[in-house]
Amino acid sequence: MRRPEFEVDETHSRVRIRDKWFEMVDTWMTEGLFIVPCDLRSVTPIRDLKLGKLPEKLIIEISITSKLCKKPIYLLSLSRSEVKFEVNLSEEEWSLLTPIRYFIDELAKTLVKVGEFSGTMRKDEGKTIYDLSCKLSFSPNQSIEDVISFLEPIVTSVSERVNAKEQEYKELIDRWTFLLEKVDGPSIADSLKLYGAPRLIVSKLCPVMIAYLLFRVCRIIENHAVCENILERLGIGRVNVEEYTRLTLRDLGLIEVSRSDSRIKVSPTRAGEFLAKVISSTINNIEVEGYSVRRLNIDPIKLLDYIRRNAMSYAAIHSPKIKRYRGTKLYRERLLEFHEKVMKLNFTHIIALVNTHLEMAIPFELRNEEAHLLSNGFISQNRRLRPYGRWIISMVEKYLRKKALLLILVAWPPKHSSSTYPLDTLPP
Repeated sequence: MRRPEFEVDETHSRVRIRDKWFEMVDTWMTEGLFIVPCDLRSVTPIRDLKLGKLPEKLIIEISITSKLCKKPIYLLSLSRSEVKFEVNLSEEEWSLLTPIRYFIDELAKTLVKVGEFSGTMRKDEGKTIYDLSCKLSFSPNQSIEDVISFLEPIVTSVSERVNAKEQEYKELIDRWTFLLEKVDGPSIADSLKLYGAPRLIVSKLCPVMIAYLLFRVCRIIENHAVCENILERLGIGRVNVEEYTRLTLRDLGLIEVSRSDSRIKVSPTRAGEFLAKVISSTINNIEVEGYSVRRLNIDPIKLLDYIRRNAMSYAAIHSPKIKRYRGTKLYRERLLEFHEKVMKLNFTHIIALVNTHLEMAIPFELRNEEAHLLSNGFISQNRRLRPYGRWIISMVEKYLRKKALLLILVAWPPKHSSSTYPLDTLPP
C-alpha cells in the first residue's frame, strides 16, 4: 500500500511531506494550522509539489536570505489557497551605506506590479520596522518551483539596483576622502582669494576640521552613513581628535556646541554654514601645487586665548568703574562678571567687534554674533562700542602691535559675504 504524501505527527510537532520530516510551529493547538518553517535548501526535495495538493491547513513558510542583510529578510508563505511574499526589516538590521528606504521603495515599486501589495512602517520600542506584503496569483496546478522561479528575478533585480547604488556611495566616499586629503585651509584660502577674517578662519582648518564641518555639522550629504564613513577614513575617531576639532571650530565661531541629556549637540553658525557651502562647491577646483600658500602671523585661536587670558587683569587696570570697588567684595564680582562674558566669546565675536570699531557693515553671517554682543554689553543699540567692547579692541590692538595696519586683517570684508554668494544658489 502506497504511503500518503503528507503525515502530521502532533506529538512531536512535525509534518512529513513525502519522505522528508519538517519541524512544525505549535500554532496547530490554538489555530488549527500546521505551519512548516524552512529555507530554500531544505525545501529542495519538494519543489515540484503542486500547490493544489497541499493539505488544507498546511502552510509552508520559506525564509529567503539576501546578501543585502545579515538575516533572512524575505518570507514566502505557500498554502493551497494563497501565496504571499513578505518582508520584515528594521533599520537596526540594515548595515549598508545605501539607505534602507531606497531598498524598500525599489522593492515596493516592483511588487506593486505583480500582485496585491501593501506596505507599512511602524515603531516598536524605538525601532523603525518596515512590513511589506504581496499576495500573488498562482493556479493549483503550478508548483512550488514555479513560485520560486517567478520571485527569484524580482529579488535579484532589486538587489542589483541596491548594489549599484552602494557602489555609487563607495565612489563618493573615495572621491571626498581623496579631495580632503590633498587640501588644507591655506590652500583653500589661496584658491578662493580670501582675505581678512575669512582667510584667517579658513587657513586655520586642517583636513579633519574641514571634513567635520562639512559632514558632521552641516551634513552637506544627506546620507548619514556616508558622512560618518568619510570622517572615519580621515581619522576623526582617534583619541581626542574629535574633541580638539570641535573646540577649535567652536572657538573660530563656525559651530555652536551644547549638551542635551548628557549628549553633545553641534550645529553650524551662519558663518559656518556659509563657509561650508563655499568650500564644498569649490573644492573640486582647488589645486595645491602652484599656490604660494601664504601664512599670516595672526593666529585666530592664539588671539582668542590671549584675550581670555588677560581679560581680568586688563579690566582691573583700565576700568574706572571696577577700580572704584577695589578692596570690596564687589571688586572681584565685577571682574568675574567680565571674565565670564569674555570666556563665551569666539573669534567671530571678535570679528564683529572689529567691524563695528572700523565702522564697517556687519555681514549677514555675523548677525547672531552682533546680537550676542549687544545683549552682553559689548556694543550699544546704535552700534557703538561700549566699555567692554573697547577693552576687547584694545587687547586685539596690543596683540597685533600695529593698530591701523593689521586690525583691518581681522575684519570680515563685504566681498566674502553671502550677499556675494547667496546661500540658496550654492551647490549642495
